[in-house]
Amino acid sequence: MKWWKERNEKEKKEIINQFKQLKHNDFEKWLLNDSKWKDNLKQENLSAIRGAIEAYIIYFPSEEKISIYLKELTLNELFRQCCYYLDEKGFTKLSKMKMDVVDMNDNMIESDEDVMRVLKLKDPTFKLTWTHSGEKKIIRNALVMMIAISEYNEGLEWESLKNVKDKDITNFKKLFEEELKYDF
Repeated sequence: MKWWKERNEKEKKEIINQFKQLKHNDFEKWLLNDSKWKDNLKQENLSAIRGAIEAYIIYFPSEEKISIYLKELTLNELFRQCCYYLDEKGFTKLSKMKMDVVDMNDNMIESDEDVMRVLKLKDPTFKLTWTHSGEKKIIRNALVMMIAISEYNEGLEWESLKNVKDKDITNFKKLFEEELKYDF
């Protein structure tokens, strides 16, 4: 979302802190009424903003630093300590994504030698990165359809869906009939 991309890191951090602390409705009230961006936002943009914030939190690591102590200077011990300090969200991510340990230059830590190399630096710091595990999930008997709906007026049928073109309807019908074996 354009609005989210325009925020600098300090602003994003402030917004994320409020997002994590406040309940759903309270966050929206804060954003629309109390935040410094209140003049640039509208109620209908909030769901997209929430989605952008949630995606940012999931896919970008937090800048929180934690000191860890390694009993052994090995990759296994480093992973063990990283897992020990994961919060509930981290464990949820771990079940869906692959956790990698990298140095501050984003070089993968894949061996005991890599661990030792980083520990010899002036500021031995590691960070966690998350990547998709590559596991494919099969959804059975699901009907999924994405249409860009700007506004919907009940009772007016397709005329109220201004962003839906005839070719889109044809494409969706073809997709559901041929690929998903769906009868209209």
